[in-house]
Amino acid sequence: MGADRGIYDILVVWHRTTAQGTRLVGHKKVPSESTFSRAFAEFAEHRLPERVHESLIKTHLGDALIGHLSRDGTAIPARERPARAEAEASPAATEPAKKRGRPARGEARPEAKSSPLERQRQQTLAENQCNWQLA
Repeated sequence: MGADRGIYDILVVWHRTTAQGTRLVGHKKVPSESTFSRAFAEFAEHRLPERVHESLIKTHLGDALIGHLSRDGTAIPARERPARAEAEASPAATEPAKKRGRPARGEARPEAKSSPLERQRQQTLAENQCNWQLA
């Protein structure tokens, strides 16, 4: 099936099923397939759709650039895990690790930080406004 036959079939169905199709062609019937094929060949020869598209772009957009973002799923070779850095003497490394789990009997641990909502309740409006992050 040629491209013009496929487009013709779509046009016939569209004309029958939608009010837009009826308005486009009017109450007349869709032309025969041979007439449509000749007109389609003439449009293709004179590059009518390309010229219409070009004039629409010039009319409505002019010299404006349209930005877009294209993403693809191309695999990028990379390591699964980051390479290990050489161990440097950092303050975090010298401090004893925090024990996990329930504290032993008689062991006192420092209280956890209060939540941001608790801290905000205790602050004044001016102090809260200083902490706002403007995006």
